Amino acid sequence: MIGYVNLIAIDPDDDSLIYVSEAATGLIRSSDSGATWTPIQANADTGAITAFARRPDSSVHLLLAGRQGAASTNDAGAHWTSCNTGVLAALTYELAASPASDRTYTTSTYGGLHFIEGDGAAEPVNNEPLRQFGYNPVNMSTRGLFVQPGQPDHLLVGVPHGIARSEDGGQTWQLLSSTDLLSHPIIRIAAASADGRVLIAVAERRIFRSINAGDTWSSISGVTMERTSEALASAPSQPATLYLGAYAQGSGVPQVLKSMDAGLTWNVATSWPSGFILALVVDPRDERVVYVTTNNGLFRSADAGSSWSELRWASSINEYASAIALDPIDPDILYAANSARIARSVDAGTTWELLRTPSDFPYWSVRALSVDALRPHRLLVAASGNGLQQIDLEPDLEITAEGPSGAIGYGRPIALTYTVRNHGPFDATQVRTRIGLGSSAADVTATTSNGSCARDGAAVICTSHVLRVDAVATIAVTFTEPAAATFRVPAAVEAAQPDTVNGNNAADLDVVVAEVTDLVVTATGPSNVVEGNVATYTLTVANTGPNSATAVRVIFQPAAGVSIASVTPSTGSCTGTAPVTCSIESLPAAGSATVSIETGALGLGTFQNTFSVSGDGTDSISTNNDGSIATMGTAKPVPPPAPSGGGGGSSSPTALLALLALVLMRERRVRVRRVTRERG
Repeated sequence: MIGYVNLIAIDPDDDSLIYVSEAATGLIRSSDSGATWTPIQANADTGAITAFARRPDSSVHLLLAGRQGAASTNDAGAHWTSCNTGVLAALTYELAASPASDRTYTTSTYGGLHFIEGDGAAEPVNNEPLRQFGYNPVNMSTRGLFVQPGQPDHLLVGVPHGIARSEDGGQTWQLLSSTDLLSHPIIRIAAASADGRVLIAVAERRIFRSINAGDTWSSISGVTMERTSEALASAPSQPATLYLGAYAQGSGVPQVLKSMDAGLTWNVATSWPSGFILALVVDPRDERVVYVTTNNGLFRSADAGSSWSELRWASSINEYASAIALDPIDPDILYAANSARIARSVDAGTTWELLRTPSDFPYWSVRALSVDALRPHRLLVAASGNGLQQIDLEPDLEITAEGPSGAIGYGRPIALTYTVRNHGPFDATQVRTRIGLGSSAADVTATTSNGSCARDGAAVICTSHVLRVDAVATIAVTFTEPAAATFRVPAAVEAAQPDTVNGNNAADLDVVVAEVTDLVVTATGPSNVVEGNVATYTLTVANTGPNSATAVRVIFQPAAGVSIASVTPSTGSCTGTAPVTCSIESLPAAGSATVSIETGALGLGTFQNTFSVSGDGTDSISTNNDGSIATMGTAKPVPPPAPSGGGGGSSSPTALLALLALVLMRERRVRVRRVTRERG
C-alpha cells in the first residue's frame, strides 16, 4: 500500500512506466501502469525526494534530488552514484566538538551526521544504521548530538526509538533503548561528571539519568514542569551543575531549572526575565555565569540564575538570538546569532562587532554555533537551509619601530618606540608583542598604551587583551647597556587569531652602543710677543660626557718658525715638537686636563698655531674638537739718541731744561743783532 506521495512522474516514451516518491520507501517504480510497484532508490542517499528527472534520450539514466542531496543512475535505479560532497544545504541544527580527535560533528534533518576533521571537508559518518533507527529509511531524525568527555570517538545521539551510541566516531552504531526512551524521544544530552559516565538526557517532558556512560537510563522524578526546551548545559568547571530551559507546569511560562547534584534534583532559578528559551551555555571558568538566548534577547546571569541582565548584542533591545557559543580558550569571547546577523563580543558581552549583517545574502537562519577548540579563531555555523558554514576570524596586525638614529653611550638610556596597529577586519585578542633585548640589558622599563608589559627572561612582552579594528597600542621601552656593542633588537607581534598578512608582523632595530663623549679643546696665550721673546700657551681639554673618554690625543702644531722649548701636561705624557702629541689615558665625564707649551724666541711676523683633540669613542659634537691661536711677533722699540758733551752719561731732566733755555737765549741774541744792523 502506497503512503504519502509527494512526486509522480510518467516516462515520456512509455506511459506504463510510472515513478512515485513515497514517504516510507522513497522512490518506487511501476512498469504496469501502477498495478505493482518496486523500490528503486536503493543506495541513493538523497533524503526526502524533492525532484526527479529522466534523460530525454535514455530511460535508464535517471537523476534524483532530495533534501539530503542528489544522485544519478545509468541502470534504471539498480545502482546510484552520489552527486554531492560535504554537508548539504539542509536543515543543520546541532554542533558538537571533539577536540581530542580534532573533529566537529553536525546533524541535519535529512542528511544525518557529518564531521569536519581539522581543515578538511565535511564527511558523513555511517548514517545507514541511524536511518534504520528512524521512523522510515528515507528521512533520518536525530537529536541531542553529544561527544562523551574523555572518549573522543564516543558519540551519543537521540533517535526516535532510543539513543544511538558509537564508540568509533560514527562507523558503527548501537541502539540503547528502554521502555521510557521508546516513548520519550531524546532531544538533548549533557555530561554531569568530568569523566562523562554520569549523563543527563532530556525528552520533551522527561529527564533521564545514566551513571554508566549510557548503558542504562532511569527517569528522574519530582521535576515539576510542563515540558522542556532544547536548552541544556552543564558547567565545564563543575559538571554536577546543570541548567535546563523549561516551561512551568500549568502556566507554560518559560523558566530555567537548575541542578547542583548531577541531575538528581532540579529547582527553578529565582527569576527569569522573559521569552522562550532557545539556547543556553555556561562559562567554563565559573559555573555561576550563564548565558541564555530567547526570542526576546540575550541574557546573562552571574549568580547561577538568581538575577539576569540583558546584553544588547544587536542594534536594538530585545533582539532575539537563536544561538550562542563561548570561546573555550578565552570565554570572554562570545558569539550570538539569529537569522539576520552574527555578532562577536570580546569583552563578555559589553560591546559587539557584526560578523554577518541583515544585508548579507542568503539568510543563514542560524540554529547552532561552535568554536573550534584547537582553532579558536574559527566559528562553525549550523545555518539551517544553508548547511554548515565557517567564519575565520583573522585580523591584520602591523608593528613598526623607531629607535636612536646614532650611537648611544654605554650606561645611557636607550629609548625604543613600537606602534602596533590592527588593520582589521576583526577585533584581535591576546595581542602579544615580544621585544628581545638581550641578556646584558639593564635598567629595563616598558609601558604600553593598551594593556601591560613584563620582563620574560631577556625579553619584554607587552599584552593587549583586546585590540579593536583600527586601534593602536604604543609601546615605549628603555634600557641601558654596560659596554660598547652593536646588536639587533627583534620585535614581533601576534594574537590569539592568525594574521592575514605575515609580512608586517615583525620590526627589527639595529642599535649601536659606543663610548660617546664630547671632547672640547681650547687654547689661551699671548696675542703679541716682542721679537726675541718666548710665548706660553695653555691647552685645556674637557669631556662633557656622557661617557669617559679613553685614549685621548691632544695635538699642537706650531706655526713655521716657532720652536718648542718645553711641554708640561697636567696628566698623561707628551712627545714631539712639530707637532706636539700628548696622550691622556682616560678623561672622565665632566673632567678636564691642561697642557702648558712654551716656545723658543719668536721672530717678527704672525704665527698661526693649530691644535686638536680626539679619542677612541664617538664624539657627539665634532665642531669643538680643534682650533687655532695666533701670536704676532713685534719689533723691538728704537732707543732715544745719546746726549752730546762730556760725561757721556745720561742727562737729567733739569740739565735738559737748562740746555733748552740756553739755546733759546742764543736764538734771541742773534735776532737782536739782526735788528740792530738793519736799523743802522
